[in-house]
Amino acid sequence: MTCTVGDGLHFTVQERVESMFLAHTVCCEFRLLVPVSSTLAALPPARVVIRHTGTLRRQGIACTVEGSRDEALLAIARRLETDPLVIRALLPLDFRRCELYLAEGCWQLCIEHFGASELVTTLPPMRRYIRLVSEQRTAMLSSLQVCRTLLAA
Repeated sequence: MTCTVGDGLHFTVQERVESMFLAHTVCCEFRLLVPVSSTLAALPPARVVIRHTGTLRRQGIACTVEGSRDEALLAIARRLETDPLVIRALLPLDFRRCELYLAEGCWQLCIEHFGASELVTTLPPMRRYIRLVSEQRTAMLSSLQVCRTLLAA
């Protein structure tokens, strides 16, 4: 499903199913595509894994670059970790997975949120939906907008 927010932010939401023993989860993955500059377009595919830091409380953002050790990618990872707008947007967001892919001349930001997901079990028969509360929806939209601005620059 493609979504557009009033300020021109275009992103997609895809369902992703994970099978488990006698159960499965259906998670929503929010994807944002941002074209890259010509210098980064020539690089091989790479991935930046973004996670929260802090043991009991979230204190910041940490990024790990996988697939390439190019200095331009490392600089973008450092910029994500230190940019106050990115930190302010991503810290309150309850995500299971947040990754940034560089492939085919595009950045692809994928955020899998804890909310907007469903757990279905067969024994006992149960279906639980975890809704995306308004604070998390605001944090998700803010994160997508800030990352789009940072990656487009």
